[in-house]
Amino acid sequence: MRLDSALHRRERWRVHELARDFRLVDYWGFPMRVEPSGRGSFREFIGLVATTGPSSDSLAVEVLLKTREWAGRIFGWDQGKHTLPIPGCKETSLCDRLSEADRVASHPEWVDPPRQQLVDLMTVYVFDSEALFEVSNRTIHALLHFGWSATADGSNSPRMAVYVKSRGFLSDVYMAVIAPFRHWVVYPAWIAGIARKWEHAMLEGFERR
Repeated sequence: MRLDSALHRRERWRVHELARDFRLVDYWGFPMRVEPSGRGSFREFIGLVATTGPSSDSLAVEVLLKTREWAGRIFGWDQGKHTLPIPGCKETSLCDRLSEADRVASHPEWVDPPRQQLVDLMTVYVFDSEALFEVSNRTIHALLHFGWSATADGSNSPRMAVYVKSRGFLSDVYMAVIAPFRHWVVYPAWIAGIARKWEHAMLEGFERR
């Protein structure tokens, strides 16, 4: 479910400072809540996200991603990915903006790289209640943020925010073209897939108890 981006800005996330020159373009909520005393943690959630590719449960998403991969090869969009500078900056990654305290607090092992399905995403940080990933290529420099948001009833609700920084005219056209596919196909299918796997994992956990 798409949410008002103002809700994201109210949270005290580290990403606000690190991505101050990026534009927040999407904010989504996951259709599940976790009670403070219940099973399930942010570590388990972010590990599940990392091992659930967007096309895991959707043929339509798989076709879209394969089409993007094909176009990337044809037009050279992915040449030098993760080596290009952030637009308007000297840094190539938000990792360069992390403080020593950030690096100490981060748990990159939580995303389980050997089974990582989000192969184009690079981990910036994984904290106890938020995580940030990035992708950089010739079309865009984008960030994917996941947060464990507290709700009014005391439960936790997973949220996802998407940031971008334009590389110019190509970036603007690219984002406009893919917007309907992001909003109506990719994100809904991915979020629903993660929610189903979360429900199954929690059920198995209760059964083991």
